[in-house]
Amino acid sequence: AIAATGDLVHHVAAPFLGHLAPQGEVARRTGGGRGDDIGQRVDKGGKDRLGDALTDLGGIKCWGDETWGKLGSSLSSPQTTPFDVPGMTSGVIHVAASREQTCAIREDTQESTCWGQNNFGQSGDGTTLNGPNPRTTTGLAAPIYKVHPGAFFSCGELAPGGIQCWGSNQFGQLGDGTNNNSLLPVTVLGIN
Repeated sequence: AIAATGDLVHHVAAPFLGHLAPQGEVARRTGGGRGDDIGQRVDKGGKDRLGDALTDLGGIKCWGDETWGKLGSSLSSPQTTPFDVPGMTSGVIHVAASREQTCAIREDTQESTCWGQNNFGQSGDGTTLNGPNPRTTTGLAAPIYKVHPGAFFSCGELAPGGIQCWGSNQFGQLGDGTNNNSLLPVTVLGIN
């Protein structure tokens, strides 16, 4: 579940096998709000296994299945109540979740930060380290305004236009004309 209080909540599709298929919901903080801690609008995250909420202050709270560290904690058991994600208690303008990973965009950097499963480099930081520690996507061509974690790969929508993706590319889902996995962002061809 992902929520925003007094702000817009955009439903978008997350990438899966080269096309956009529903995986979760996205929350985007656009300003305003009433000062509540967690928003009123809460929607399911990827595959109904986790919940994320974007607070009025731009903080992220998570709950649910903690496999791979996708909730952002070092706890190994499911979390039945929302908790603050360490390092993500303010300044976040966008959060999205897939079944095994959570990604956010910080207002100050407009970069993608992801945590959870990263076996194929779907965090885009040049590594395959799994776990709860947020990892910043490296090498984006421009600031991004939306990130879409999917099944073993992620994509980001660039602010000036275009899309970059990273992670598994077994079926060509990175859109770069190859089947080569990429630990760093590659540009989707033909999208401006």
